[in-house]
Amino acid sequence: MKFKKSALLLCSLIAVFSLSGCMPHTPSTFLPQGGHRYISLTSSSSRQDAYNWAIKNATSKCKKMGKQIRVVKATNKYNGPTQQQKMTAGIVGSITAAVSHGRMFGGGSGESDDDNQVRLTFKCVH
Repeated sequence: MKFKKSALLLCSLIAVFSLSGCMPHTPSTFLPQGGHRYISLTSSSSRQDAYNWAIKNATSKCKKMGKQIRVVKATNKYNGPTQQQKMTAGIVGSITAAVSHGRMFGGGSGESDDDNQVRLTFKCVH
């Protein structure tokens, strides 16, 4: 009986992760501009992920209206730390880990989910 419950739980988890793609959803903030035109602001730790999520979310918004997306303009703004700041964060993280745990292991990369912001201007058209 215990084996059946474990197997069922494992199958359920596999199904959930398969359907979700194991990738967290990154929401977009939509700013209406009038005439079915919008600006979408989406952030992520990588520029490509932010752009992909901006397109996916904008496409979904237009699809709900029975329309298709037409990208007018896309720009990226990097808000994250410089390379020097990332190196410093890694060193500080390693020292802190060594002191608190008595051993060395990798420190933080200094990256966060809002390092790259994509501003996507798009229209929903027929």
